[in-house]
Amino acid sequence: MVESLGIPHTEVGRITANGRDAGFSLQPAPGRQVRVLGHDLPLDVTRSDGFREAYPRLRFLVDDNAAGVVMLLRALGIDTRWDRGTDDAELAAISSDEQRVLLTRDRGLLMRSKVQHGRLLRSQRPDGQLAEVVRAYGLQQTNGIMGRCLRCNVMTHYVEKSDVLHLLEPKTKKYYNEFRHCPQCGGLFWKGTHYMHLINRLKNAGVEIAAGSL
Repeated sequence: MVESLGIPHTEVGRITANGRDAGFSLQPAPGRQVRVLGHDLPLDVTRSDGFREAYPRLRFLVDDNAAGVVMLLRALGIDTRWDRGTDDAELAAISSDEQRVLLTRDRGLLMRSKVQHGRLLRSQRPDGQLAEVVRAYGLQQTNGIMGRCLRCNVMTHYVEKSDVLHLLEPKTKKYYNEFRHCPQCGGLFWKGTHYMHLINRLKNAGVEIAAGSL
């Protein structure tokens, strides 16, 4: 009945009947006052809320309609999977099998029974979507800033400048000395203009950036 009103079950944080807690199996009856409430924030997916099982850690799966937020979440250091062109049935299956929180703007997708943890993104802009996720999951303070490949989603590692010197442009060789390398795609990352631009976007979304990350 709740979903028939357009509210996915993932958005429900509590149900009461005549003031007492109830679950999704509640059968409404004449004279029974039922209240359906949203989540108290921030959400902690590592703890069961009575409606959904606990996940071992926070990881995301992103639908194509929110693909712009993927790079920002990876910059935040969060394991974020996105496979271009994946259909709804497969997204629901991946979310369940890999225990990932599904982020989407598609209400119907979140109504699929296989989806346990998910979030309906309201904003149409990636930066607004990031701010929603930061608030919803308490990511204002987090570890691993800029430690993940923005393209591959794997963790990068520091490399000596001398080992990648042959790959650098002249100005990069001159002005930068610290580099991170992606073991999967071979990409190199350093604290240049693009890095600071991403840092500012994270700050604007409410993330507190530790001095050691700059």
